[in-house]
Amino acid sequence: MNIYKDIIIHQKLSSATQEERVLLSCGGQYYEASPAMAELVETLQRHATEEEAIAAYTEKKAGRYTPEQVRLIIDKFIIPLLTPKQQKRSFLYEKELFSAAAIDKFSDTFRFLFNRWYMLTVFLVAVSLDTWFFSVHPTFCCSTTR
Repeated sequence: MNIYKDIIIHQKLSSATQEERVLLSCGGQYYEASPAMAELVETLQRHATEEEAIAAYTEKKAGRYTPEQVRLIIDKFIIPLLTPKQQKRSFLYEKELFSAAAIDKFSDTFRFLFNRWYMLTVFLVAVSLDTWFFSVHPTFCCSTTR
């Protein structure tokens, strides 16, 4: 089984950078790579074994890379694409305050509170009650003694 078939080579990226870049994806993650790296991935996908692919790539590049260098590139850059990454947890301790079912139940029950006219009515009643309270009890808002 060729594990490199999971890497999808999408297209050449058109961006403002000076050098050409290619879009790769694997396992829902997207990566930017050089054309030489994309060519190496294509070679790995075409051949049955890594050794054949490395030999074909070094032959194709006519001595620019040794098989050891290609092996190092594969181990350092391509294999990490294929290994699933652990999600980093942002908190040391996580506690669920409310279950999803409880949130759904309360959301459905209090959905009417988000009606525009109902919110406006509640806001106006609250403002008028505040105004009435502070006009009846002026010592609460205008007290200068401590």
